[in-house]
Amino acid sequence: MARRKHGLFDSIASMPWPAGIALGVIGYIAIRYGVGWYLSSRGGAALAAVGNAANGGAFGPIAWAWLGICWVAAFCSFVVRRQRGRLLETQTGLDSLRAMSW
Repeated sequence: MARRKHGLFDSIASMPWPAGIALGVIGYIAIRYGVGWYLSSRGGAALAAVGNAANGGAFGPIAWAWLGICWVAAFCSFVVRRQRGRLLETQTGLDSLRAMSW
């Protein structure tokens, strides 16, 4: 059986859901303000205009997209872990655990 290739969304969704939320916030701040600050500090009028965080910056939509992707993946992780927990709670003993299918 071939292994499934994991993308970025799958990797974030496989983490615990609080990690996905934190990764989204940290990534948003880094993309929104960090990239703009870096580009404006490198010099040059063109880079300063593109990366100027005070004017909104060109990286705002990318930062919002990253935050949304991470939060949707965190929500998926929350739902999957909750379903797995409920499945385990419905089992009454070792016999019912052995009868479960993969």
